[in-house]
Amino acid sequence: MAWVSCPVQFHCCSDRADHESSLSGYLAKITALLADDAVNRVALWGLEGCGKTVIAKTLNNNIKSRTCDLRFDLVIWVPCYKEINISRQLHQIARRLTLFYAEDAPDAVIAGLIFRKLQKFKTCLIILDNALASIDLDRLGIPWRNYQGDNGVRVKILITTRDRGVCRKLLVDQTLKLDFLSADDAWKYFCSVAGEKNATSATVEPIAKQVCSKPQGYPFAITVVGKIQLQCSYIGWWQMGLRDLNFPHRASEITSEIIYASLKLTYDCLQDKKMKQCFLLCASYPGGCIIKLKEVVCLMVAKGIIKDCEGCQHEGLMLVEGLKDVCLLEDGIDDETVTMHELIRDFARWLMSTDAGNIEQLDDQSSSPMTNP
Repeated sequence: MAWVSCPVQFHCCSDRADHESSLSGYLAKITALLADDAVNRVALWGLEGCGKTVIAKTLNNNIKSRTCDLRFDLVIWVPCYKEINISRQLHQIARRLTLFYAEDAPDAVIAGLIFRKLQKFKTCLIILDNALASIDLDRLGIPWRNYQGDNGVRVKILITTRDRGVCRKLLVDQTLKLDFLSADDAWKYFCSVAGEKNATSATVEPIAKQVCSKPQGYPFAITVVGKIQLQCSYIGWWQMGLRDLNFPHRASEITSEIIYASLKLTYDCLQDKKMKQCFLLCASYPGGCIIKLKEVVCLMVAKGIIKDCEGCQHEGLMLVEGLKDVCLLEDGIDDETVTMHELIRDFARWLMSTDAGNIEQLDDQSSSPMTNP
Protein backbone atom coordinates (compact mmCIF):
# COMPACT_ATOMS: atom_id res chain seq x y z
CA MET A 1 0.00 0.00 0.00
CA ALA A 2 1.50 3.35 -1.02
CA TRP A 3 0.37 6.76 0.12
CA VAL A 4 0.97 10.20 -1.24
CA SER A 5 -1.04 12.85 0.58
CA CYS A 6 -0.93 16.52 1.38
CA PRO A 7 -0.35 17.84 4.90
CA VAL A 8 -3.51 19.05 6.57
CA GLN A 9 -3.29 22.13 8.77
CA PHE A 10 -6.05 23.82 10.72
CA HIS A 11 -5.88 26.81 13.00
CA CYS A 12 -8.03 25.24 15.68
CA CYS A 13 -9.11 21.67 16.35
CA SER A 14 -12.62 22.69 17.38
CA ASP A 15 -13.01 24.70 14.14
CA ARG A 16 -12.11 21.64 12.16
CA ALA A 17 -14.39 19.28 14.05
CA ASP A 18 -17.50 21.44 13.85
CA HIS A 19 -16.95 22.50 10.27
CA GLU A 20 -16.38 18.90 9.22
CA SER A 21 -19.50 17.90 11.14
CA SER A 22 -21.61 20.46 9.27
CA LEU A 23 -20.18 19.21 5.98
CA SER A 24 -20.49 15.51 6.82
CA GLY A 25 -23.49 15.09 4.53
CA TYR A 26 -21.46 16.15 1.50
CA LEU A 27 -18.60 13.88 2.60
CA ALA A 28 -20.95 10.89 2.77
CA LYS A 29 -22.34 11.64 -0.70
CA ILE A 30 -18.86 11.92 -2.23
CA THR A 31 -17.77 8.69 -0.54
CA ALA A 32 -20.81 6.88 -1.97
CA LEU A 33 -20.20 8.24 -5.48
CA LEU A 34 -16.53 7.27 -5.50
CA ALA A 35 -17.51 3.77 -4.35
CA ASP A 36 -19.84 3.42 -7.35
CA ASP A 37 -18.18 1.47 -10.17
CA ALA A 38 -20.21 3.44 -12.71
CA VAL A 39 -18.76 6.79 -11.54
CA ASN A 40 -15.18 7.80 -12.37
CA ARG A 41 -15.16 11.60 -11.96
CA VAL A 42 -16.82 13.53 -9.15
CA ALA A 43 -16.74 17.30 -8.72
CA LEU A 44 -17.51 19.42 -5.67
CA TRP A 45 -18.19 23.00 -6.67
CA GLY A 46 -19.25 26.12 -4.85
CA LEU A 47 -18.30 29.58 -3.75
CA GLU A 48 -14.77 30.34 -2.56
CA GLY A 49 -14.58 29.73 1.19
CA CYS A 50 -17.52 27.30 1.48
CA GLY A 51 -15.40 24.33 2.59
CA LYS A 52 -14.59 22.39 -0.60
CA THR A 53 -10.95 21.86 0.29
CA VAL A 54 -11.86 20.96 3.88
CA ILE A 55 -14.10 18.16 2.57
CA ALA A 56 -11.43 16.91 0.15
CA LYS A 57 -8.75 16.91 2.87
CA THR A 58 -11.06 15.12 5.26
CA LEU A 59 -11.81 12.46 2.66
CA ASN A 60 -8.09 12.11 1.94
CA ASN A 61 -7.35 11.61 5.63
CA ASN A 62 -10.27 9.21 6.14
CA ILE A 63 -9.04 6.99 3.31
CA LYS A 64 -5.51 7.09 4.66
CA SER A 65 -6.60 6.21 8.20
CA ARG A 66 -9.11 3.63 6.93
CA THR A 67 -11.98 5.32 8.75
CA CYS A 68 -14.24 5.07 5.69
CA ASP A 69 -15.21 2.27 3.32
CA LEU A 70 -13.19 3.59 0.37
CA ARG A 71 -9.98 1.73 -0.46
CA PHE A 72 -7.34 2.99 -2.88
CA ASP A 73 -3.79 1.74 -3.35
CA LEU A 74 -2.67 5.28 -4.02
CA VAL A 75 -4.04 8.77 -3.40
CA ILE A 76 -2.41 11.77 -5.06
CA TRP A 77 -3.25 15.35 -4.12
CA VAL A 78 -2.69 17.83 -6.97
CA PRO A 79 -3.07 21.52 -6.02
CA CYS A 80 -4.18 23.68 -8.94
CA TYR A 81 -3.35 27.31 -9.58
CA LYS A 82 -4.86 30.28 -11.37
CA GLU A 83 -2.19 30.09 -14.04
CA ILE A 84 -1.96 26.57 -15.44
CA ASN A 85 1.62 25.32 -15.11
CA ILE A 86 1.95 21.75 -16.35
CA SER A 87 5.67 21.58 -15.56
CA ARG A 88 5.08 22.58 -11.95
CA GLN A 89 2.34 20.00 -11.47
CA LEU A 90 4.42 17.29 -13.13
CA HIS A 91 7.29 17.92 -10.72
CA GLN A 92 4.90 17.85 -7.75
CA ILE A 93 3.44 14.49 -8.75
CA ALA A 94 6.84 13.05 -9.62
CA ARG A 95 8.32 14.08 -6.26
CA ARG A 96 5.45 12.44 -4.41
CA LEU A 97 5.99 9.26 -6.42
CA THR A 98 9.75 9.45 -5.62
CA LEU A 99 10.67 9.43 -9.30
CA PHE A 100 14.17 10.29 -10.43
CA TYR A 101 14.99 12.05 -13.70
CA ALA A 102 17.33 14.63 -15.17
CA GLU A 103 16.71 18.20 -14.03
CA ASP A 104 16.20 19.34 -17.61
CA ALA A 105 13.97 16.40 -18.59
CA PRO A 106 11.15 17.42 -20.97
CA ASP A 107 7.61 17.41 -19.66
CA ALA A 108 6.69 14.50 -21.93
CA VAL A 109 9.43 12.34 -20.39
CA ILE A 110 8.29 13.10 -16.84
CA ALA A 111 4.68 12.38 -17.81
CA GLY A 112 5.77 9.02 -19.22
CA LEU A 113 7.54 8.14 -15.97
CA ILE A 114 4.43 9.05 -13.99
CA PHE A 115 2.22 6.99 -16.29
CA ARG A 116 4.40 3.89 -15.96
CA LYS A 117 4.65 4.28 -12.17
CA LEU A 118 0.88 4.55 -11.78
CA GLN A 119 0.41 1.36 -13.83
CA LYS A 120 1.95 -0.54 -10.92
CA PHE A 121 -1.13 0.13 -8.81
CA LYS A 122 -4.61 -1.36 -9.12
CA THR A 123 -6.61 1.62 -7.86
CA CYS A 124 -5.76 5.30 -7.63
CA LEU A 125 -7.61 8.43 -6.54
CA ILE A 126 -6.48 11.76 -7.98
CA ILE A 127 -7.69 14.86 -6.07
CA LEU A 128 -7.50 18.05 -8.14
CA ASP A 129 -7.98 20.81 -5.61
CA ASN A 130 -9.19 24.27 -6.63
CA ALA A 131 -9.25 23.62 -10.36
CA LEU A 132 -9.86 26.93 -12.10
CA ALA A 133 -9.63 25.70 -15.68
CA SER A 134 -9.74 22.48 -17.65
CA ILE A 135 -6.69 20.27 -17.07
CA ASP A 136 -5.15 17.98 -19.66
CA LEU A 137 -4.70 14.77 -17.65
CA ASP A 138 -2.76 13.11 -20.47
CA ARG A 139 -0.05 15.79 -20.19
CA LEU A 140 0.19 14.99 -16.48
CA GLY A 141 0.73 11.30 -17.19
CA ILE A 142 -2.52 10.29 -15.47
CA PRO A 143 -4.14 7.21 -17.07
CA TRP A 144 -7.62 8.55 -16.60
CA ARG A 145 -9.23 6.28 -19.18
CA ASN A 146 -9.34 3.51 -16.56
CA TYR A 147 -7.44 0.91 -18.54
CA GLN A 148 -8.68 -2.61 -17.92
CA GLY A 149 -6.54 -5.72 -17.81
CA ASP A 150 -3.99 -7.37 -15.54
CA ASN A 151 -1.59 -4.44 -15.76
CA GLY A 152 -4.12 -1.64 -15.82
CA VAL A 153 -4.95 0.85 -13.08
CA ARG A 154 -8.44 2.03 -12.18
CA VAL A 155 -8.28 5.81 -11.71
CA LYS A 156 -10.98 7.88 -10.05
CA ILE A 157 -10.85 11.66 -9.89
CA LEU A 158 -12.24 14.12 -7.35
CA ILE A 159 -12.27 17.77 -8.40
CA THR A 160 -12.94 20.82 -6.24
CA THR A 161 -13.67 24.04 -8.08
CA ARG A 162 -15.58 27.28 -7.72
CA ASP A 163 -16.59 27.18 -11.40
CA ARG A 164 -19.24 24.73 -12.63
CA GLY A 165 -17.91 25.29 -16.16
CA VAL A 166 -14.73 23.40 -15.20
CA CYS A 167 -16.89 20.38 -14.32
CA ARG A 168 -18.34 20.36 -17.82
CA LYS A 169 -14.94 20.70 -19.49
CA LEU A 170 -13.52 17.79 -17.47
CA LEU A 171 -16.50 15.60 -18.39
CA VAL A 172 -17.45 15.00 -14.77
CA ASP A 173 -19.91 12.15 -14.14
CA GLN A 174 -21.48 13.60 -10.98
CA THR A 175 -21.40 17.09 -9.45
CA LEU A 176 -22.28 18.27 -5.95
CA LYS A 177 -22.85 21.93 -5.19
CA LEU A 178 -21.67 23.08 -1.78
CA ASP A 179 -24.28 25.52 -0.49
CA PHE A 180 -24.24 27.93 2.43
CA LEU A 181 -24.68 26.43 5.90
CA SER A 182 -28.14 26.07 7.38
CA ALA A 183 -29.06 28.37 10.29
CA ASP A 184 -28.53 25.57 12.83
CA ASP A 185 -25.19 24.46 11.40
CA ALA A 186 -24.04 28.07 11.10
CA TRP A 187 -24.82 28.70 14.78
CA LYS A 188 -23.01 25.54 15.92
CA TYR A 189 -19.97 26.44 13.86
CA PHE A 190 -20.04 30.06 15.02
CA CYS A 191 -20.10 28.96 18.69
CA SER A 192 -17.15 26.64 18.11
CA VAL A 193 -15.14 29.53 16.67
CA ALA A 194 -16.18 32.36 19.02
CA GLY A 195 -16.28 30.19 22.14
CA GLU A 196 -19.51 28.46 23.14
CA LYS A 197 -19.35 29.51 26.80
CA ASN A 198 -19.40 33.22 25.99
CA ALA A 199 -21.58 33.11 22.86
CA THR A 200 -24.35 31.23 24.68
CA SER A 201 -24.33 33.21 27.93
CA ALA A 202 -27.69 34.70 28.92
CA THR A 203 -26.68 38.30 28.18
CA VAL A 204 -24.67 37.73 25.02
CA GLU A 205 -26.59 34.98 23.17
CA PRO A 206 -29.38 37.19 21.70
CA ILE A 207 -26.78 39.56 20.20
CA ALA A 208 -24.45 36.69 19.25
CA LYS A 209 -27.22 35.07 17.21
CA GLN A 210 -27.74 38.34 15.35
CA VAL A 211 -24.00 38.57 14.68
CA CYS A 212 -23.99 34.95 13.49
CA SER A 213 -26.87 35.62 11.09
CA LYS A 214 -25.01 38.40 9.25
CA PRO A 215 -22.62 36.11 7.29
CA GLN A 216 -25.76 34.38 5.92
CA GLY A 217 -24.29 30.88 6.36
CA TYR A 218 -21.04 31.65 4.50
CA PRO A 219 -18.44 29.47 6.35
CA PHE A 220 -15.42 31.67 5.68
CA ALA A 221 -17.24 34.79 6.89
CA ILE A 222 -18.46 32.94 10.00
CA THR A 223 -14.87 31.99 10.77
CA VAL A 224 -13.64 35.57 10.43
CA VAL A 225 -16.48 37.14 12.41
CA GLY A 226 -16.34 34.41 15.05
CA LYS A 227 -12.63 34.86 15.67
CA ILE A 228 -13.11 38.60 16.14
CA GLN A 229 -15.43 37.76 19.04
CA LEU A 230 -13.25 34.88 20.30
CA GLN A 231 -13.58 34.38 24.08
CA CYS A 232 -15.15 37.81 24.48
CA SER A 233 -17.69 38.12 27.31
CA TYR A 234 -18.08 41.92 27.26
CA ILE A 235 -21.49 42.67 25.77
CA GLY A 236 -20.34 46.07 24.47
CA TRP A 237 -17.83 44.37 22.17
CA TRP A 238 -20.59 42.18 20.73
CA GLN A 239 -22.83 45.22 20.24
CA MET A 240 -20.02 47.03 18.40
CA GLY A 241 -19.46 44.01 16.16
CA LEU A 242 -23.17 43.84 15.34
CA ARG A 243 -23.24 47.57 14.53
CA ASP A 244 -20.36 47.19 12.06
CA LEU A 245 -22.06 44.25 10.36
CA ASN A 246 -25.31 46.19 10.01
CA PHE A 247 -23.58 48.65 7.68
CA PRO A 248 -21.76 46.50 5.08
CA HIS A 249 -21.27 49.45 2.72
CA ARG A 250 -19.06 50.94 5.47
CA ALA A 251 -17.31 47.64 5.96
CA SER A 252 -14.62 47.40 8.60
CA GLU A 253 -11.05 46.68 7.61
CA ILE A 254 -11.48 43.04 8.64
CA THR A 255 -14.63 42.61 6.55
CA SER A 256 -13.29 44.28 3.41
CA GLU A 257 -9.74 42.95 3.46
CA ILE A 258 -10.53 39.36 4.46
CA ILE A 259 -14.12 38.34 3.74
CA TYR A 260 -14.70 40.42 0.62
CA ALA A 261 -11.17 39.74 -0.59
CA SER A 262 -12.06 36.05 -0.65
CA LEU A 263 -15.15 36.70 -2.77
CA LYS A 264 -13.16 39.00 -5.01
CA LEU A 265 -11.08 36.00 -6.10
CA THR A 266 -14.18 34.71 -7.86
CA TYR A 267 -15.03 38.11 -9.32
CA ASP A 268 -11.49 38.64 -10.62
CA CYS A 269 -11.61 35.30 -12.43
CA LEU A 270 -14.47 36.57 -14.60
CA GLN A 271 -12.51 37.16 -17.78
CA ASP A 272 -15.43 38.72 -19.63
CA LYS A 273 -15.89 42.42 -18.76
CA LYS A 274 -19.53 42.13 -19.81
CA MET A 275 -20.07 39.44 -17.19
CA LYS A 276 -18.66 41.72 -14.50
CA GLN A 277 -20.99 44.50 -15.60
CA CYS A 278 -23.92 42.08 -15.61
CA PHE A 279 -23.06 41.09 -12.04
CA LEU A 280 -22.98 44.71 -10.85
CA LEU A 281 -26.24 45.38 -12.66
CA CYS A 282 -27.96 42.49 -10.89
CA ALA A 283 -26.54 43.74 -7.57
CA SER A 284 -28.35 47.04 -8.09
CA TYR A 285 -31.68 45.30 -7.57
CA PRO A 286 -33.09 45.67 -4.05
CA GLY A 287 -32.42 42.86 -1.59
CA GLY A 288 -34.83 39.95 -1.76
CA CYS A 289 -35.91 40.69 -5.32
CA ILE A 290 -36.66 38.00 -7.84
CA ILE A 291 -34.67 39.10 -10.90
CA LYS A 292 -36.39 38.50 -14.22
CA LEU A 293 -34.01 37.38 -16.97
CA LYS A 294 -35.83 39.19 -19.78
CA GLU A 295 -35.66 42.41 -17.79
CA VAL A 296 -31.95 41.99 -17.14
CA VAL A 297 -31.27 41.42 -20.84
CA CYS A 298 -33.26 44.55 -21.74
CA LEU A 299 -31.31 46.58 -19.20
CA MET A 300 -27.99 45.28 -20.54
CA VAL A 301 -29.01 46.38 -24.04
CA ALA A 302 -30.20 49.77 -22.76
CA LYS A 303 -26.93 50.36 -20.90
CA GLY A 304 -24.77 49.28 -23.82
CA ILE A 305 -23.35 46.16 -22.18
CA ILE A 306 -24.52 44.07 -25.12
CA LYS A 307 -25.55 45.18 -28.59
CA ASP A 308 -29.18 45.31 -29.63
CA CYS A 309 -29.19 42.60 -32.28
CA GLU A 310 -30.87 39.32 -33.12
CA GLY A 311 -28.64 37.32 -30.77
CA CYS A 312 -28.70 39.71 -27.82
CA GLN A 313 -31.15 37.57 -25.85
CA HIS A 314 -28.86 34.55 -26.13
CA GLU A 315 -25.76 36.58 -25.26
CA GLY A 316 -27.42 38.07 -22.19
CA LEU A 317 -28.62 34.70 -20.94
CA MET A 318 -25.14 33.23 -21.41
CA LEU A 319 -23.69 36.00 -19.22
CA VAL A 320 -26.22 35.18 -16.51
CA GLU A 321 -25.43 31.46 -16.78
CA GLY A 322 -21.75 32.26 -16.37
CA LEU A 323 -22.50 34.09 -13.11
CA LYS A 324 -24.58 31.13 -11.92
CA ASP A 325 -21.66 28.82 -12.69
CA VAL A 326 -19.50 30.65 -10.13
CA CYS A 327 -22.31 31.10 -7.56
CA LEU A 328 -22.56 34.88 -7.92
CA LEU A 329 -26.18 34.34 -8.96
CA GLU A 330 -28.58 31.58 -7.87
CA ASP A 331 -31.58 29.92 -9.49
CA GLY A 332 -34.85 31.79 -9.02
CA ILE A 333 -38.39 30.52 -8.61
CA ASP A 334 -38.44 29.26 -12.21
CA ASP A 335 -36.27 29.06 -15.34
CA GLU A 336 -36.94 32.71 -16.18
CA THR A 337 -35.66 34.22 -12.91
CA VAL A 338 -32.55 34.36 -10.75
CA THR A 339 -31.70 35.63 -7.27
CA MET A 340 -28.64 37.03 -5.55
CA HIS A 341 -27.56 36.03 -2.04
CA GLU A 342 -27.53 38.96 0.40
CA LEU A 343 -23.86 38.49 1.23
CA ILE A 344 -22.98 38.55 -2.48
CA ARG A 345 -25.04 41.73 -2.90
CA ASP A 346 -23.20 43.36 0.04
CA PHE A 347 -19.90 42.35 -1.55
CA ALA A 348 -20.95 43.84 -4.91
CA ARG A 349 -21.89 47.14 -3.31
CA TRP A 350 -18.59 47.21 -1.45
CA LEU A 351 -16.83 46.44 -4.74
CA MET A 352 -18.59 49.35 -6.46
CA SER A 353 -17.14 51.64 -3.80
CA THR A 354 -13.57 50.58 -4.69
CA ASP A 355 -11.37 51.46 -7.64
CA ALA A 356 -11.75 47.92 -9.04
CA GLY A 357 -15.52 48.22 -9.02
CA ASN A 358 -15.54 51.74 -10.39
CA ILE A 359 -13.76 50.56 -13.51
CA GLU A 360 -16.61 48.17 -14.30
CA GLN A 361 -19.52 50.28 -13.09
CA LEU A 362 -22.20 51.35 -15.48
CA ASP A 363 -22.78 54.96 -16.37
CA ASP A 364 -26.16 55.11 -14.65
CA GLN A 365 -26.03 53.88 -11.05
CA SER A 366 -28.41 56.47 -9.67
CA SER A 367 -31.53 54.38 -10.13
CA SER A 368 -32.01 50.76 -9.18
CA PRO A 369 -34.21 48.53 -11.34
CA MET A 370 -37.26 47.28 -9.51
CA THR A 371 -39.17 44.06 -9.92
CA ASN A 372 -41.86 42.39 -7.95
CA PRO A 373 -40.71 39.58 -5.63
